[in-house]
Amino acid sequence: MDEIGRAVAQVQESFADASIILVDNSPEVSNIPIFNNNQVKVIRSGANIGYGSGHNLAFAESQESDYHAVLNTDLTYGSQVLPALLKFMDARPDVGLVMPRVCYPDGSIQHLCRLLPHPLDVFGRGFMAGTRWVERRNDAYEFRDWDYASEKEFPFLSGCFMVLRRSVVAEVGGFDERFFMYGEDVDLSRRINRRHRTIFFPHVTVYHEYRSQSGGFRRKISKIINLSRYFNKWGWIKDRERDQVNTWTIDHVFKK
Repeated sequence: MDEIGRAVAQVQESFADASIILVDNSPEVSNIPIFNNNQVKVIRSGANIGYGSGHNLAFAESQESDYHAVLNTDLTYGSQVLPALLKFMDARPDVGLVMPRVCYPDGSIQHLCRLLPHPLDVFGRGFMAGTRWVERRNDAYEFRDWDYASEKEFPFLSGCFMVLRRSVVAEVGGFDERFFMYGEDVDLSRRINRRHRTIFFPHVTVYHEYRSQSGGFRRKISKIINLSRYFNKWGWIKDRERDQVNTWTIDHVFKK
């Protein structure tokens, strides 16, 4: 529970008057720390309802706010990060979603600016990882030949750290609750990108432990099921919008 306390403290250090919502998806009552102020509200769903569904409970509590940040608890960042992102959003009313530069604890970049996925990207990474063909596709999918050093627009930004314009969340309807875990962030990012800018902001950095890479067989099955739901929704091999958006994004990122 030290991680939850740290997560709350980081937000409070960024904004003394921030409204903080913790969603507890544990089937049984867990030992979430008691916070001695009115800033922190704990919502207990009573069941493991999934990542997106849990965050939708938090969205419902933040309707009076201008912005809503979706933050994993395994993040470390300085007090200047959130203010810088909100200042950027204030200056850019066309932006619905912004994500900062995200690094591993050792300082190496996490390649979380991505194209809209093709089934070959997803299932190649899952079942043919390490092959030259998959590595080439993955390099393009995650923009590993780009320096992650400038503001650019991407159709898929990671759900580990999202700052969202609250009116845009209401407009697109929040997370699609058909996705229990995996697929929910690309789906939300894609729906926002249809109507608003979705921007990578490299001028502040957060550090993310990225434990979701582990988890074994059950996690892999969950990933397959939920990403299959994503492709059932948007299209598998045939997805004209994906192809058009990805072509534009590649040109936009590497334009000199």
